[in-house]
Amino acid sequence: MVRAWLKKANPVIWFTLAFLLMCCAYEMGRVLNLRPEAHHFWRQTDCLSLAWNYYDTTWNLFEPAMHSQLADGGETGKSAGEFPLLYYVIGMIWRITGPSEMIYRSVGLLLHFLGTLALFNIVRRATRSAFWGGAISLLLFTSPAILYFGVAFLTDVPALDISLIGWWFLLRHSTEGIKKHLIIAISCFALAMLLKVTAGMSLIALLGVLFIETLFPKAFDRRVFHQLGLSWMLFAAGLGLVFAWYAYADHYNELHHFRYTFNDTWSYWSRTPEEREAATELGWRFIVFQVFDTSVWILVLAAIVALLLNFRRIDLRAHAVWGALLIGSVLFTALWYMALNGHDYYWINPMIAPIAILVLFVWWLGRDHPDILGSRWAKWAMSALLLYNVAYASTNERMRYNESGRMDHTNLLPTYHERELLWWNGTGWYDLKTLYEIGPYLDSIGVEKQARVLFCDDESINGALVMAGRRGWTSFGHDLRKASSLDHLLDKGLAYIIASDPKWLNAPHLQPLMTKPIGQFGNFRIFDVRGLHSLTTVFKSWSGADPPFKLRSTGEACSDNGSPWCFGSQQYPLEMKLLPAVPLHSEGTFVRLHGRVTHEMPSSDDLQLIIAEDSAEINLSRTVFFLTSGPFDVQHPLLHSGQGTSTLAYVWNRSNLPFRMDSLDLNMHQYMAP
Repeated sequence: MVRAWLKKANPVIWFTLAFLLMCCAYEMGRVLNLRPEAHHFWRQTDCLSLAWNYYDTTWNLFEPAMHSQLADGGETGKSAGEFPLLYYVIGMIWRITGPSEMIYRSVGLLLHFLGTLALFNIVRRATRSAFWGGAISLLLFTSPAILYFGVAFLTDVPALDISLIGWWFLLRHSTEGIKKHLIIAISCFALAMLLKVTAGMSLIALLGVLFIETLFPKAFDRRVFHQLGLSWMLFAAGLGLVFAWYAYADHYNELHHFRYTFNDTWSYWSRTPEEREAATELGWRFIVFQVFDTSVWILVLAAIVALLLNFRRIDLRAHAVWGALLIGSVLFTALWYMALNGHDYYWINPMIAPIAILVLFVWWLGRDHPDILGSRWAKWAMSALLLYNVAYASTNERMRYNESGRMDHTNLLPTYHERELLWWNGTGWYDLKTLYEIGPYLDSIGVEKQARVLFCDDESINGALVMAGRRGWTSFGHDLRKASSLDHLLDKGLAYIIASDPKWLNAPHLQPLMTKPIGQFGNFRIFDVRGLHSLTTVFKSWSGADPPFKLRSTGEACSDNGSPWCFGSQQYPLEMKLLPAVPLHSEGTFVRLHGRVTHEMPSSDDLQLIIAEDSAEINLSRTVFFLTSGPFDVQHPLLHSGQGTSTLAYVWNRSNLPFRMDSLDLNMHQYMAP
C-alpha cells in the first residue's frame, strides 16, 4: 500500500523533499539567521543598504539610496546600479515585518527553489523522466557560488533563477503555442537582465533563434516562437526597458555625482603580466571549483563532445542556443578576466551555458538512446554524482562560514580542493563580529539613529554603516590622512567618529576631534564631535585680495598671464608670516598650503616649502616639504605655545634656478570645542 502511494505521489513532492534535505545538509536553518559574512562583505552590505533605504526612506522605486552619504557633495546617498526591484520588495516587506536579514535570505532561497523547480520541469518534460529532472536541476544546487550567494543578498542568483523560469514558460509556449506563456517568458528574461546585465545571455541567444525562424519560416516543422510579430515586439520592448533603466541609472548617478557600481570591463589585456598570472592561477585552482566541482565539469565536457559528434541529429536552433551561450560565457570571461582573482559571483549567470548543455544532452539521450537514460546503472551513477557533489558543496559551505581560520583535513570531508582550504582559512575582515553588535551598543550610549557617523577603519562603501544602522561615511571616497577631508565631513554634519586602528587614534590632524570619547566597544572607540567646527581663513593667489598675513614675494606676474608668479634666481623668493588668532577654546589649528609649481630643477629637493613655528626665544617646530614640478598639497599642525608665537612659511630655492608658481591657496583650520 505504501509502495503504491509512493509511486502515485506527485514528482514535485519528491523534488521538494530532496531540496529540503539538501538544505538540511547545508545547515540552511543556521545560515539563514547569519549576518553578512566576510566573503564579499562589501557587495552584500551594498545590497542590504539599498533595501534598508527603501524600508525607512522612500516609497519611490526610482530613488535608490545607500547609507554612505557620498552623493550630492555629501548630502545624500542616492545612487543607482542594477534595477532595484528586489531591494524595493524587501524594503516593502520589512515595512510590515520590521527589518530582518533572515527574511531577505529566505526570499533568496525561495526564489532559488522556484528557479530550480522550473529547471526540474524543463528536464522532466524534455526527457519524460522525473528522476532526470530532479538529478539535473538539483545538481545546480550543489554549486558553491549558487549556494552561498543565493542567500547572500546579491541579485546574481535571483537573476539566474528568473531566467530559468523564463525558459520553462518558453518551453511551454513552444510546445503548446499559448501566447500568455510567451509574454511571461520574455518578461522573465527582461527582468533577469534588469537585475543583472549578464543574465541577458538567454535573451540574446533566443534573439538568434527568433532571427533564424524569421529568415527561414518554412524550414522547421515545430516552431519555438509561434507568433513572430508578437515575439519581435516583446523582444524589442524587453531590451528597450533594459536600456531605458540603465540610461536612467546613468542620468541619476550623474545628477547626484555618485555611483557605487563598477561600470567598466576588467579585461585580460588591461592588466600587467603579473596581475594576469595571479588571476589565471587563482581562476584555475579556485574560482572554477566555486562554480562546479571537477566531476560536474567532466560531465559537461562529455556532453559537449556528444553533442558535437551528433551535430546533424540535433536541431540547428538548439546548437545555436548552447553555442551562443557558450560563446557569450567565453567573451564575458575575456572581458572580465581579472574577476577570476576572487570574485566568484561574476560567474553565476554565465552558468546558464553548462546548464543548457546538460539539458540538451539528456534530451538527446532520451530521444536517441532511451535505453541508456532509463538504465539502472545510469541512474545509480547520476545519483552517486549528485550525492558526492552535495557532500562537496556542504564541505565548501563549512569552509566559507568558518571563523577560526584554522580548518584542516581533520575537520572536513575529503571532497575539497587544496586551494579552497588555503583561501577560506585566509578570508576575514577586521572586527567583523564586533560590528555585528555595535548598533545596539551605539543605542545604549545615546548615539542617535539619525546621527551621521564616520568609520575610519572601513574601506567598503556601506559595510560598517549597515552593521551599525547609521548613515554617514567610511574611508571610501575620502582621504582621511588630510585635514581637509575632515573639514568637509564636519561641514556635512558629522557627529561621531568611530575608529580602532592606532594610525587614526594617533593622527595629529584627528586628535583635536577626539577630545570627547563617549564609549568603547571591542577595539572600536567612539568620539563625539558635535559642536566642533572649523573656521577657515582662505588666501587665493589669483583673487587679488590682500592676504590676512605678511607676505613678501620677489615674484612677478608671468608674461603669458598663465601664472600669478614667475620667480628668478633668489634663494628665498617667497615668505608668508602667519599670525593666527587663537580662539579661547581652540582644540587645534592646521595650516594647509596647496597649489602648483613648474620648474626644471636637477634634484627633487632643490625647491623646498618650509613651515616653521617660532617663539620669542626658540624654534618650536620645522617641517620641510619638497616641491616637485606639479601640484602640491601640504598641511602642518600648529603647536600654539602661547602669546608671541609666530608661524612662518617660506620657499627655499637651493638651486637658484627660475621657476613659476601657477597657483597658491592657503587655509587655516581651527577646531573649536563648544
